[in-house]
Amino acid sequence: MAKDTNRRIEANLRNPEFRKLLEEAKFMVKQGKNGDAAAYHVLGRMNLKKDENNLFLFDHIPDRQLAEMLGIPNPNGGGKTTVWNQRKRLIRERFGKTKDGQRNCVYILTNPSMPGLIKIGKTEKTAHERAEELYTTGVPEPFSIAYSIPSQYPEILEDILHKKFKQYRINKDREFFRYSADKVIEWLKNRPSSIGLYDMEAL
Repeated sequence: MAKDTNRRIEANLRNPEFRKLLEEAKFMVKQGKNGDAAAYHVLGRMNLKKDENNLFLFDHIPDRQLAEMLGIPNPNGGGKTTVWNQRKRLIRERFGKTKDGQRNCVYILTNPSMPGLIKIGKTEKTAHERAEELYTTGVPEPFSIAYSIPSQYPEILEDILHKKFKQYRINKDREFFRYSADKVIEWLKNRPSSIGLYDMEAL
């Protein structure tokens, strides 16, 4: 067990992207931010279960070892760590289903009051429910669903799309892009489906 854990940790640390991810999370902890955010930041890019084997993600690391790497204090005895809590949260997001049976998804929305713009985001609910929620935020007209993309890894797929089309983002802190929803889907269709980030048949 210890040997396998050490192997996984060493494999991750050899990857400069993982080291950068770890440093970002450790900095969040040092800045006094809630350890939940730091744990979520790292775990979102890792295999969450020991038997999960997605090559697109970093190797699984057990809760206490990852908490130590992040500098998050562990409770004494058998208490649950912040990492444990965030792992459970992400497992629900990644593998769970919503109340109405629909999988988590990444959505692309349009709005008549925002011509030429699309909104790319993720939700644990259906895209329809999310669009209805957004209508209550003060926009003059309701959002329309251009595409709803079922995904086992919505947080990763959203991150990929945000980075891929960042040059079209109208505000770096928001999810709005001056781009075409059809072109986003065309790009996804030309990517290999074997990584399991989304359901090709749903596109």
